[in-house]
Amino acid sequence: MTLTVSCSKSSEATNEPGRAKSSVLSISNQVLGLAVKSEPVDKKITKEIKRSYTDTVGLFSFRDKDLLRASLQVSRLNSLARPNSTRFRKSVIELVGGSTPLRIRAEEVDVYTTSGNKQNIFIWFRGKGMFVLSVHQDYEFPRTLMRKLLLLEIS
Repeated sequence: MTLTVSCSKSSEATNEPGRAKSSVLSISNQVLGLAVKSEPVDKKITKEIKRSYTDTVGLFSFRDKDLLRASLQVSRLNSLARPNSTRFRKSVIELVGGSTPLRIRAEEVDVYTTSGNKQNIFIWFRGKGMFVLSVHQDYEFPRTLMRKLLLLEIS
């Protein structure tokens, strides 16, 4: 079964940076035995952030029963973003995590890995999307989970 989720509550499409657009991401409702659920994102994110590189933001939780094991933030990049630029990627990636990011190659995608407070963080860009996967350090298969999610695309 697949869960199709809108990353924005707005159905109004626009090319204007800083304005919310509808974006769809299809993801299974279960990945590696973890229940996947779309989480509400505060409307302040799209209304109050000015000069952002994102049009929409979606958040997904990955749970083992009631225990949160991972979260995936999906951002659709707008026309101001330059996801193919090494300089742009580096400037965004360095804002995430508490350690120097390390680049790894998985499934033909450059993935940047860093760590945070008791979590492994994976960041990658795909098409119009930027993906930030945070996995609790006690979860046994963080890289397997990341590989399962690498091929997701947003429209």
